[in-house]
Amino acid sequence: MLKNKRKSLPTRALKKKDNDERNQDGAEFRLGIAKPGRIIAVRFEPGDDLRESLIEVAQRFKIKAGVILSSAGSVSVASLRFANAQDPEILEGNFEILSLNGTIGAGGIHCHMTLGSDTGGVIGGHLSSGNIVYTTCEICILTIEGVHFNREIDMRTGYKEMVIRKTRG
Repeated sequence: MLKNKRKSLPTRALKKKDNDERNQDGAEFRLGIAKPGRIIAVRFEPGDDLRESLIEVAQRFKIKAGVILSSAGSVSVASLRFANAQDPEILEGNFEILSLNGTIGAGGIHCHMTLGSDTGGVIGGHLSSGNIVYTTCEICILTIEGVHFNREIDMRTGYKEMVIRKTRG
């Protein structure tokens, strides 16, 4: 009989009640229980910069916390930052968007995108500015009520990481 050798999920974020703002170490909490809000459907058009357009939608609709539910479309120029790279790689050519997911909040967006080439190759990375829509990009965003996402420097990683806070009142 095979035994599951996976390690259990980290419990550090679960040490206090759900949606508390600080864990026992005084650090910002990494877990929030919230309710689904509204769904915002948007279509970006040829020539739009995908990342910049997502930021504009977040600002226009005052999204404090949200996730990308679905996406479909294509880009004619791809700009992806790979793991541990300082700068994005620029890829020219027409690519299908196979997936685009991530978080959207008052403190910014954090998205990853996977692309398919005309030969069936697949590549993905961190969504950077400079991804230019080719024919269309259709995205549905779910807003999350009861929390807001900020991005603050995490001293352990050196990067701006998501901090979840309860929405007041």
